[in-house]
Amino acid sequence: MRKNELFLALQELRESHRLLGAEYQNELEARKRREHEMAELRRTMREERHLRSCVLVSLVHELRAPLNGITGFAELLKQTDLSDDDRVQMADHILNAGRMMKDTLEMIVTANNNPENSNNFDQN
Repeated sequence: MRKNELFLALQELRESHRLLGAEYQNELEARKRREHEMAELRRTMREERHLRSCVLVSLVHELRAPLNGITGFAELLKQTDLSDDDRVQMADHILNAGRMMKDTLEMIVTANNNPENSNNFDQN
């Protein structure tokens, strides 16, 4: 009877090892899946960071150009003797540049409030 008990104990031990091996394999596969998901998430986050940076550079340019026009024409108005027609023309340039800035800022706010419309930047 002792042999039979040892044989059963050995079978139980083997079965236990087999189950532990399968459990370990499942855990290993789950860990690999999580690592793959994390790598994919890191890649996506890097892409999003790059896109945000590109959008920011574009927005700075879109705001800086009219601001430079406003500043430049205001300086000219201040420093030179101009005819009334020239003064009106420079004031119109300043107003147009201000409107461009206002429109750009409105596009930014609209895109921020409704991300589906963020491709509106490509239209201008």
